[in-house]
Amino acid sequence: MNSVLITYSVKCFFVLLVALQSVQSLADRADELANTCVACHGAKGISNNTNWPNLAGQKSGYLEAQLRAFRDGTRLDPLMNSTVKGLSDQDLKSLAQHFSSLTPKISSAVAKSNQAGMNVRARCVSCHGMQGKTVNDQWPNISGQKMGYLQKQLKAFRDGSRHSEVMAVIVKDFTDQQIEDVSEYYSQQGH
Repeated sequence: MNSVLITYSVKCFFVLLVALQSVQSLADRADELANTCVACHGAKGISNNTNWPNLAGQKSGYLEAQLRAFRDGTRLDPLMNSTVKGLSDQDLKSLAQHFSSLTPKISSAVAKSNQAGMNVRARCVSCHGMQGKTVNDQWPNISGQKMGYLQKQLKAFRDGSRHSEVMAVIVKDFTDQQIEDVSEYYSQQGH
């Protein structure tokens, strides 16, 4: 009886050891993959370029879906499409979890938020919330996001070069000025 217990304990120990090594291997792989992303999205997921999005603290489900869309060619961006082209579903999930686990940048308080943008955001709050933070893992947080990136995406939804039935309806009548205003407003909001 005692030898059976010892044998069982040893087997459990080795199963646990293999599981822990597998988890560590996934974490190492995510770090390795994320090193490719830092040139554009920053070491901590905070981009230095207004046209590239911050990824830190973004919704994991949203990031994974967007990475998959880039990989599969249903969302087009030459740099992103080629960067994620050969990645597995597990790689995409690991990357999404990595960036969503990072602390988002807290925006400095601005003297005065863009009031026109605040008025335009009325069309955004049902999905993105009053503060630009969603409750749904499939929708992006837009609070504190880069202004240039937000403008580019809203224009892409409006002209149909980026596809979302919901977003196409929301922005179809936005003027360039409204897009600029609401993008500035959300970029000014802290996380």
